[in-house]
Amino acid sequence: MTEDEEALYLAEEKARGGETDGAKDVLWALLGNFAKRPRHEEPPIDVRRRALELLTAIAPEDVDVACACARILLPDRVDAALGVVRAALRLAPRSIPALRVLAEVQRVAGEWEKALEAYEGLLRACREAIAAGSESGMTQDEGKRLAEVRRFLKFALMEKAEDHLRPLLVGRTILDSGVHRTAADLGYATNKPPDRGAEHEILSCLLLVAHDDRTGAIAAFKRAQSRYPDEQILRDLPRRVLQPSP
Repeated sequence: MTEDEEALYLAEEKARGGETDGAKDVLWALLGNFAKRPRHEEPPIDVRRRALELLTAIAPEDVDVACACARILLPDRVDAALGVVRAALRLAPRSIPALRVLAEVQRVAGEWEKALEAYEGLLRACREAIAAGSESGMTQDEGKRLAEVRRFLKFALMEKAEDHLRPLLVGRTILDSGVHRTAADLGYATNKPPDRGAEHEILSCLLLVAHDDRTGAIAAFKRAQSRYPDEQILRDLPRRVLQPSP
């Protein structure tokens, strides 16, 4: 039994014994440890799923946990992922992370019209957050980190780029199109599964629209379409969102 599996077993034992807070502490520590590891040191996906599903069962009110659980269930357990994210949206109907995952789940499922509606809902939520001044902007240190990621990409240091980028994509809602544009560039350069590369392309485009950068959004959509010509959402979404904001 690995150390990760031992921690999971301990959390399960605590949960069965009614030590809910203790089980949550063990699982949060374990998931935090996962997030800090380089990609090649990540545990098997079954271990990550067990940890997230257990934490979701213990803390069903935690929207961020539900979103992480839903995403890790993709692409092979779409119905389960949809159930998890819908439960999260009942708790927080305007949650940007939950709306983002809902759109991703619908897109992976091939439910194109539902996915388009979900992306439109995500765009509205992003615009509201920007207008209210509640968006999570990057700190100076995060800006430096993103610049380092781009330098690593320039010199084809892909593992370093990926490890440096991960903290900007985990645990926070950063409404900065540049973060997702960089993630999209990395995914495309390393030939990642198309649905994840395309996802960051879509998010980058939507955030440019949300910030009323129509010219940038048009260019971003054209770039994304050239990279993923078979991605139906990228063909249909511009007509739905490239309109003047109300």
